[in-house]
Amino acid sequence: SQKVGEIFEPLLDQASDLDALDTLSGQVTALRSDPDWSAHPEVFESILRKIDTKVSGVKTESLRSELDVFTSTLEAVSSADQALKLEAQFSQLLKARQSIVIADAALRRGIDSKIAELEKQKEKKISEFEDELVKSLETRFDDVRSLIEEAGTLGELEALTANPKVVDFEITIAQIKDRPT
Repeated sequence: SQKVGEIFEPLLDQASDLDALDTLSGQVTALRSDPDWSAHPEVFESILRKIDTKVSGVKTESLRSELDVFTSTLEAVSSADQALKLEAQFSQLLKARQSIVIADAALRRGIDSKIAELEKQKEKKISEFEDELVKSLETRFDDVRSLIEEAGTLGELEALTANPKVVDFEITIAQIKDRPT
Protein backbone atom coordinates (compact mmCIF):
# COMPACT_ATOMS: atom_id res chain seq x y z
CA SER A 1 0.00 0.00 0.00
CA GLN A 2 2.90 2.37 0.69
CA LYS A 3 4.27 1.57 -2.78
CA VAL A 4 1.00 2.71 -4.40
CA GLY A 5 1.27 6.03 -2.58
CA GLU A 6 4.91 6.36 -3.65
CA ILE A 7 3.89 5.81 -7.27
CA PHE A 8 0.90 8.15 -7.44
CA GLU A 9 1.53 10.94 -4.94
CA PRO A 10 4.27 12.62 -7.06
CA LEU A 11 2.14 12.21 -10.18
CA LEU A 12 -0.80 13.81 -8.37
CA ASP A 13 1.38 16.70 -7.24
CA GLN A 14 2.51 17.28 -10.85
CA ALA A 15 -0.95 17.01 -12.43
CA SER A 16 -2.26 20.53 -12.88
CA ASP A 17 -5.04 20.29 -15.47
CA LEU A 18 -8.16 18.19 -15.99
CA ASP A 19 -6.65 16.03 -18.74
CA ALA A 20 -3.69 15.05 -16.57
CA LEU A 21 -5.96 14.35 -13.60
CA ASP A 22 -8.31 12.27 -15.75
CA THR A 23 -5.37 10.25 -17.08
CA LEU A 24 -4.09 9.72 -13.55
CA SER A 25 -7.54 8.64 -12.35
CA GLY A 26 -7.68 6.11 -15.18
CA GLN A 27 -4.26 4.74 -14.23
CA VAL A 28 -5.25 4.39 -10.57
CA THR A 29 -8.51 2.68 -11.51
CA ALA A 30 -6.71 0.28 -13.86
CA LEU A 31 -4.12 -0.61 -11.22
CA ARG A 32 -6.83 -1.06 -8.59
CA SER A 33 -8.54 -3.67 -10.78
CA ASP A 34 -5.27 -5.59 -11.25
CA PRO A 35 -5.43 -8.69 -8.99
CA ASP A 36 -1.78 -8.25 -8.01
CA TRP A 37 -2.57 -4.84 -6.50
CA SER A 38 -6.05 -5.43 -5.10
CA ALA A 39 -5.05 -6.32 -1.53
CA HIS A 40 -5.49 -2.74 -0.26
CA PRO A 41 -8.47 -1.11 -2.02
CA GLU A 42 -8.61 1.66 0.61
CA VAL A 43 -5.28 3.03 -0.65
CA PHE A 44 -6.69 3.40 -4.15
CA GLU A 45 -9.87 4.99 -2.79
CA SER A 46 -7.75 7.49 -0.85
CA ILE A 47 -5.80 8.45 -3.97
CA LEU A 48 -8.99 8.71 -6.05
CA ARG A 49 -10.50 11.02 -3.40
CA LYS A 50 -7.39 13.21 -3.58
CA ILE A 51 -7.71 13.30 -7.37
CA ASP A 52 -11.39 14.26 -7.09
CA THR A 53 -10.48 17.04 -4.65
CA LYS A 54 -7.87 18.38 -7.04
CA VAL A 55 -10.30 18.15 -9.98
CA SER A 56 -12.80 20.16 -7.96
CA GLY A 57 -10.14 22.78 -7.24
CA VAL A 58 -9.18 23.09 -10.91
CA LYS A 59 -12.83 23.35 -11.98
CA THR A 60 -13.53 25.91 -9.25
CA GLU A 61 -10.67 28.12 -10.40
CA SER A 62 -11.86 27.82 -13.97
CA LEU A 63 -15.38 28.81 -12.89
CA ARG A 64 -14.02 31.82 -11.01
CA SER A 65 -12.25 32.92 -14.18
CA GLU A 66 -15.43 32.42 -16.19
CA LEU A 67 -17.32 34.55 -13.66
CA ASP A 68 -14.77 37.33 -14.11
CA VAL A 69 -15.09 37.11 -17.90
CA PHE A 70 -18.89 37.21 -17.66
CA THR A 71 -18.67 40.28 -15.40
CA SER A 72 -16.56 42.04 -18.03
CA THR A 73 -18.93 40.94 -20.78
CA LEU A 74 -21.90 42.33 -18.85
CA GLU A 75 -20.19 45.67 -18.47
CA ALA A 76 -19.42 45.83 -22.20
CA VAL A 77 -22.94 45.07 -23.50
CA SER A 78 -24.08 47.91 -25.74
CA SER A 79 -26.75 46.38 -27.99
CA ALA A 80 -29.79 44.14 -27.91
CA ASP A 81 -27.96 41.38 -29.80
CA GLN A 82 -25.18 41.39 -27.21
CA ALA A 83 -27.78 41.34 -24.43
CA LEU A 84 -29.40 38.27 -26.01
CA LYS A 85 -26.11 36.40 -25.91
CA LEU A 86 -25.90 36.93 -22.16
CA GLU A 87 -28.56 34.31 -21.53
CA ALA A 88 -26.61 31.55 -23.30
CA GLN A 89 -23.38 32.57 -21.61
CA PHE A 90 -25.05 32.60 -18.21
CA SER A 91 -26.54 29.16 -18.84
CA GLN A 92 -23.03 27.86 -19.47
CA LEU A 93 -21.91 29.34 -16.15
CA LEU A 94 -24.76 27.60 -14.35
CA LYS A 95 -23.94 24.32 -16.07
CA ALA A 96 -20.29 24.66 -15.02
CA ARG A 97 -21.30 25.45 -11.43
CA GLN A 98 -23.60 22.44 -11.25
CA SER A 99 -20.79 20.13 -12.34
CA ILE A 100 -18.54 21.13 -9.44
CA VAL A 101 -18.53 19.84 -5.88
CA ILE A 102 -17.13 22.66 -3.74
CA ALA A 103 -16.33 21.25 -0.31
CA ASP A 104 -15.31 24.57 1.24
CA ALA A 105 -18.62 26.06 2.42
CA ALA A 106 -17.38 29.66 2.48
CA LEU A 107 -16.00 29.40 -1.05
CA ARG A 108 -19.21 27.73 -2.23
CA ARG A 109 -21.35 30.49 -0.68
CA GLY A 110 -19.13 33.15 -2.24
CA ILE A 111 -19.35 31.66 -5.71
CA ASP A 112 -23.10 31.05 -5.46
CA SER A 113 -23.60 34.60 -4.22
CA LYS A 114 -21.58 35.96 -7.14
CA ILE A 115 -23.66 33.90 -9.57
CA ALA A 116 -26.90 35.23 -8.04
CA GLU A 117 -25.57 38.79 -8.28
CA LEU A 118 -24.57 38.27 -11.92
CA GLU A 119 -28.00 36.87 -12.72
CA LYS A 120 -29.64 40.04 -11.39
CA GLN A 121 -27.22 42.20 -13.38
CA LYS A 122 -27.89 40.12 -16.50
CA GLU A 123 -31.66 40.55 -16.13
CA LYS A 124 -31.23 44.30 -15.60
CA LYS A 125 -28.99 44.57 -18.68
CA ILE A 126 -31.45 42.63 -20.83
CA SER A 127 -34.34 44.80 -19.63
CA GLU A 128 -32.38 47.93 -20.65
CA PHE A 129 -32.62 46.73 -24.24
CA GLU A 130 -36.21 45.48 -24.09
CA ASP A 131 -37.62 48.12 -26.46
CA GLU A 132 -34.88 47.34 -28.96
CA LEU A 133 -35.60 43.61 -28.50
CA VAL A 134 -39.29 44.16 -29.26
CA LYS A 135 -38.40 46.05 -32.45
CA SER A 136 -35.99 43.35 -33.53
CA LEU A 137 -38.66 40.76 -32.76
CA GLU A 138 -40.94 42.38 -35.31
CA THR A 139 -38.25 41.98 -38.00
CA ARG A 140 -37.47 38.45 -36.93
CA PHE A 141 -41.17 37.61 -36.96
CA ASP A 142 -41.37 38.61 -40.60
CA ASP A 143 -38.40 36.34 -41.38
CA VAL A 144 -39.99 33.39 -39.57
CA ARG A 145 -43.38 34.00 -41.20
CA SER A 146 -41.71 33.87 -44.64
CA LEU A 147 -40.01 30.59 -43.76
CA ILE A 148 -43.31 29.11 -42.61
CA GLU A 149 -45.11 30.26 -45.73
CA GLU A 150 -42.39 28.72 -47.92
CA ALA A 151 -42.61 25.33 -46.19
CA GLY A 152 -44.56 22.93 -48.35
CA THR A 153 -44.78 19.88 -46.11
CA LEU A 154 -45.14 19.01 -42.46
CA GLY A 155 -41.56 17.71 -42.50
CA GLU A 156 -40.30 21.05 -43.81
CA LEU A 157 -42.20 22.83 -41.03
CA GLU A 158 -40.69 20.51 -38.44
CA ALA A 159 -37.22 21.16 -39.88
CA LEU A 160 -37.68 24.87 -39.22
CA THR A 161 -37.17 24.29 -35.49
CA ALA A 162 -33.45 23.93 -36.23
CA ASN A 163 -33.29 26.96 -38.55
CA PRO A 164 -31.03 29.67 -37.05
CA LYS A 165 -33.61 32.38 -37.77
CA VAL A 166 -36.31 30.45 -35.91
CA VAL A 167 -33.98 29.67 -33.00
CA ASP A 168 -32.96 33.34 -32.85
CA PHE A 169 -36.64 34.33 -32.86
CA GLU A 170 -37.41 31.95 -29.96
CA ILE A 171 -34.45 33.25 -27.94
CA THR A 172 -35.60 36.83 -28.48
CA ILE A 173 -39.15 36.03 -27.37
CA ALA A 174 -37.86 34.33 -24.23
CA GLN A 175 -35.99 37.49 -23.23
CA ILE A 176 -38.95 39.82 -23.39
CA LYS A 177 -40.64 40.08 -20.01
CA ASP A 178 -44.11 41.36 -19.25
CA ARG A 179 -43.96 44.76 -17.65
CA PRO A 180 -46.42 45.73 -14.97
CA THR A 181 -48.91 48.32 -16.24
